[in-house]
Amino acid sequence: MKKRFCLFLAILLLFVASCGPKTPAGGETGTGGSKTETVNLFGGEEDYRIVVPANATSIQTRLSARLADAVSAVTGKTPTRVTDDTAKYPEQKKEILLGATARKASEDAVAELGDSEWRIAFAGDKLLLTASNDAMLAKAVETLTDTWSAADGSISIARTDLSASGGDDILTLTKSGRFTCPVIVDDGVAADTRTKLAELFDSLREDLGMGRITLTLDNASEDEAGKTEILIGATNRAASRAAMNTLTAPSYRIAAADGKIAVVATDDERLYNAVRAFCEMLRQAKKGTLKGDLCFGEVYTVTENNGFDGKKWLATVPTFEAGALTGGYNENAVSCMMVYDGTEQSDYEGYLAQLTKAGFTETRAETLGGNRYALYSGESATVYVSFSAQSGRTRIGAEQKGASITPERAPETETGTPRLWQLEIDNRNSKLNGGMSYVFRGTNGEFFILDGGYNTETEADRIYTLLRENTPAGQTPVIAGWYISHLHGDHYGAMLAFSEKYASEVPVRAFYYHFSQRSGDAQWLTDIKKSVDTAMGRWKDAVRYGNLHTGLGFTVAGIRVDVLYTQEDLLPTLTEDLNETGTVIRVTAGGQRILFLADMGKLVADRMLADLPAEELKSDIVQVAHHGYEGASLAFYQVVNPETVLWPMNIIGWQETGYASIPQNVFAFWYRMSPTDKYPFGNRWLVDSESVKKIIVSGFGTAEISLPYAPSGEKLGDFNDYFNKHKA
Repeated sequence: MKKRFCLFLAILLLFVASCGPKTPAGGETGTGGSKTETVNLFGGEEDYRIVVPANATSIQTRLSARLADAVSAVTGKTPTRVTDDTAKYPEQKKEILLGATARKASEDAVAELGDSEWRIAFAGDKLLLTASNDAMLAKAVETLTDTWSAADGSISIARTDLSASGGDDILTLTKSGRFTCPVIVDDGVAADTRTKLAELFDSLREDLGMGRITLTLDNASEDEAGKTEILIGATNRAASRAAMNTLTAPSYRIAAADGKIAVVATDDERLYNAVRAFCEMLRQAKKGTLKGDLCFGEVYTVTENNGFDGKKWLATVPTFEAGALTGGYNENAVSCMMVYDGTEQSDYEGYLAQLTKAGFTETRAETLGGNRYALYSGESATVYVSFSAQSGRTRIGAEQKGASITPERAPETETGTPRLWQLEIDNRNSKLNGGMSYVFRGTNGEFFILDGGYNTETEADRIYTLLRENTPAGQTPVIAGWYISHLHGDHYGAMLAFSEKYASEVPVRAFYYHFSQRSGDAQWLTDIKKSVDTAMGRWKDAVRYGNLHTGLGFTVAGIRVDVLYTQEDLLPTLTEDLNETGTVIRVTAGGQRILFLADMGKLVADRMLADLPAEELKSDIVQVAHHGYEGASLAFYQVVNPETVLWPMNIIGWQETGYASIPQNVFAFWYRMSPTDKYPFGNRWLVDSESVKKIIVSGFGTAEISLPYAPSGEKLGDFNDYFNKHKA
């Protein structure tokens, strides 16, 4: 038994010895009878300088900077960093050679390297840090800074050669020249983004000269501990979630941990940029690989936000620490939105307490059913917080103070009878099918306009005539508010025409909208914004409430307006469909709810159904989304379950594209649409539903609706008869 124990102990000692840092043949060990020499690197009579290859990889450059920072932290002086180009920087005696420099000593050291190995060794007075790849080179730099002696502003190291192989945090991505690491993609990433990501990896494969790189959705497999994987987006792997939760502002992160490489971002646009950066890292990794397979390590970890979270105003906003970060986005340099799932009302309330503690003051607090909404103002930032009890989603929107103005809620003044008009649209002169125009005469006698139709003189004249005819003689019509749902010409166009002709005659007190403020908008959209801005500017005293938030409604012309959706509710999902960027509002007038959906599609319908309780969507009157084209969804209309339907669609069409003949019986084609595999139409349900008592189509002409409205008469007029009588 004693012999067996001694044998076991001997084997154990040999194993421990083999696992420690190795001393290459001929190197000084510092053991035995001789005393190990100590070399002063910095803070002595002559400092070493750091030398990298002239064609250094980005990681080698970063490692030289990391080493220089470590030296500066001890000595208070930044060491000299140069390349091995002797024409510019003549060779010196005392140098730290980082990587495969052109110095003879580096060449000899590289020749002795094994696969996946790093070495620290002296060659005369030169200190060499070499490795088979950049990930291992980072381990050499880390070992150097961990083992040197730092005292009294100087740095010294024993003249002892060290080396090691592999490491748990060094991930191998290839084998025998083939890419073997699985690439797992979050199935929540948009399909078009996934296509673009696949193209990036195809290009990478060609550049690396390796086999096919296959992308697999995360829902096809479970997390497997210890298995090396590249994770793209917020996958079902724990490493993805850990990486996501480190993000505190719109940004992306690339990190290696626990055998996984996590590439995550707060939105799909940034995720694409992150994967593009990751692919470039792998190109650099191949360039930095001297021997063995392609490897990846901690040194590649990066969080990129283009300096956004360095904004002073954002630094004053507390971090939300509950739930799981789903994503975020910043439209510009003065605002951002972060989205968290799996939250509770107590998390929302706790964050409001954090804001108060940080010096913020509550300026608005509203509810929609069990949902909560608040606005807090600080010295340099304003913070909007929303919580959906139904979806468990909390949104934190921060912006630099003064970047926008939020409207206030005032008491409704029920001193008169509110009225509503659905205006006929000038489809003939515009030669387009579409358009939406509504006007409220509030209880105080002032007007609230919703969109307005096309940019034609006919539209402007029609609005002006209605305002004038419904204002007492001798008084000037006043537009208390003009609301623009989104930036499609059949919605904002009439405001442009009206401003040119009537701005001097009819005052506008305020504009209400929530347009995209992205600096990277296409030129055509930028041009539209400029034209809208110019038109609004013709009313110099009009206030612009240009950043409406869900839950924070307002009062205009004595009537209540609730904001039920803005495009920020979609985040982190991004869309280029302007219809889905429209704002959805609910007007309460005459004791009835009128829901205006603008041109919203299924994407918005699904989001609203997820976030808002059914009792908040239920309305007496609803405007059909997107004129009855591909708008909203059957499920959405069934929840709204209106008695009266306002249908902003022309019956006679003069559109010159998309139809076989002119004129077209537009309504006759679209009213009958039922759900398809592609579009969940609710049109036919609205027509057939027994709960819907009245459908008022704008194509029949301008209709006045006194509120409260009691539907009567035939449900839907004879549009075929109207078409035949008026198509000439």
